[in-house]
Amino acid sequence: MPNSSLQINFNLDHLSKDVDFSLGSYKSIIVRAANMGINRTIKTVESHVVRHIAKETGYKISRVRESIYLTKSKATTLYARIEARRRPTATNLIEFVRKNRQKPAFFRRRYKTNSKSKGRKRGQFKYKGVHANAWNEDKVYRGTFIGRDKSGKLKVFRRTGGNSSKVTLVSGPSIPSTFLQPDSIRDIESLANKRLPIEFDRAARHLIRKEQKKINTRGRRQ
Repeated sequence: MPNSSLQINFNLDHLSKDVDFSLGSYKSIIVRAANMGINRTIKTVESHVVRHIAKETGYKISRVRESIYLTKSKATTLYARIEARRRPTATNLIEFVRKNRQKPAFFRRRYKTNSKSKGRKRGQFKYKGVHANAWNEDKVYRGTFIGRDKSGKLKVFRRTGGNSSKVTLVSGPSIPSTFLQPDSIRDIESLANKRLPIEFDRAARHLIRKEQKKINTRGRRQ
């Protein structure tokens, strides 16, 4: 599946709608300000995306940030892109199991005594499956267990069909899929549309002040 991405563009034909002051003859400033505004906006969007995905999926912020990539704007392009890239292999549910519970035997432990009051029998499993906190929801995934894959790494599996020897890996949340949820896209686009004119305005004013200062300095020297 291709990488998931959204792009921020700056259309110079609509500058009059984005700024509330006259730029006069500072043509080069327009492009420089647009470039600065886009890059500041995409950084704001990145912070929002990372926090949103971490909250939705249960991943740590550092883990989400590893999957988010930016293509910054240049004066010759005036667009920036934010991408959520997939890992070479699917994320396994083991990432959302507490470290001290990531053991093959932990969720296979059995009760050693009977307890009528608690409705349990000797030899009964203590857990009905692996306990994980994916999607920020602490729950038991019934019928799952922890084992090792062919490379020896701990993973969460589920038995399939009536054959107990057939198992399948249990995947965790997908960062790119969360990134491309309709609600997420609307929030990102709304934030970008709100921040871009503001950042452009600030950048343009800053550059104009610098240019005017240079002109005034040259005038005093003459």
